[in-house]
Amino acid sequence: MAEAPYPLDLKRYSIGGVVKLEVAVSSKGTVERVSILGGNPVLADAASGAVKKWKYAPADSATLEYVHVVFDPHHN
Repeated sequence: MAEAPYPLDLKRYSIGGVVKLEVAVSSKGTVERVSILGGNPVLADAASGAVKKWKYAPADSATLEYVHVVFDPHHN
């Protein structure tokens, strides 16, 4: 799964955080919708954009997944 790009200005100033997302996944494993539930708005945009590219394993029905994307300015 694609990693969310860290906004350079926030990383430079050591601004990190956790973004909480609700992800609607189709039965084919594609992301249909991403809803931001919390987090820094700039980080949330980066996380949402990355998650929209994710692919899940096919399933019998559509599902809702709850995802936390962590941005740690002290981690590569």
